[in-house]
Amino acid sequence: MLPQNNNLLNRGIEVKSNASKTYYIDTKNEKMTGMTDGIEALKQAIYLILSIERYDYVIYSWNYGIELKDLFGKPTTYACAVLPSRIKQALLQDDRIKNVYDIVTKAEGETVFVKFTVDSVFGAFEQEVKYIV
Repeated sequence: MLPQNNNLLNRGIEVKSNASKTYYIDTKNEKMTGMTDGIEALKQAIYLILSIERYDYVIYSWNYGIELKDLFGKPTTYACAVLPSRIKQALLQDDRIKNVYDIVTKAEGETVFVKFTVDSVFGAFEQEVKYIV
């Protein structure tokens, strides 16, 4: 027989999501300058999630990042077909993101451009990424 706790452990506990305040990464000058919060911090988190290969770094959870390795050397038409679901799966791991939709891919040479809309707790915004496959 399993012990019963009569919900004594659950009383008075309020679950909150993590704060989004973080250091600002200036990608143009390759520096960390100041702090950022809210929607700008989320845009930066999306940039990082979609730049880090999932399962490659022990410092990150296996839920963090995107799987891209198997796309290198493949036709861009294949990458255009696979990337929308991988981007959506990677981004929905963040509890601040409610939905990812209107995903449009475009191939130019070996580069695939992906544009999508993110619906978050801070509001909706568009984001764009590019990958060289």
